[in-house]
Amino acid sequence: MRYWINTLSRDDVQAGLAGDKPRLKRAAKGDVVVFYSPRTGIRSGEPVQSFTGIAEVVGESPYQAKFIASTEAPVRPLIDSLDFITNKKSWGVTFRRGFFEIGESDFQKIAAAMSAYNRNGGEHDPVAPPRPARP
Repeated sequence: MRYWINTLSRDDVQAGLAGDKPRLKRAAKGDVVVFYSPRTGIRSGEPVQSFTGIAEVVGESPYQAKFIASTEAPVRPLIDSLDFITNKKSWGVTFRRGFFEIGESDFQKIAAAMSAYNRNGGEHDPVAPPRPARP
């Protein structure tokens, strides 16, 4: 199992879209993708700067994925604890890669911040795409 970050607008995550096909081909069945949304829309909209969804690839295609029950989690409180963000001052540059692999430790920190696990022994629960957190 591998863990990935996919940078995508919140609107696209809520619509269940996955992003750029060539990049997604690197994900395989059993992999988990965390969606990071810098804004509500593509290159526009209100700033979000949050992890907005988690999905597990359940088929042979990365587009065959099930969203996991979760809530949005702002990235700023996690920056210092995430190993894949090497430049803590210019952390946003990291997400410009669009689709990249992260370690299990970083995934666990993000998943915990997103309350991504149910009470059934830590297993995740596939559901519909996530909705934004309420203020």
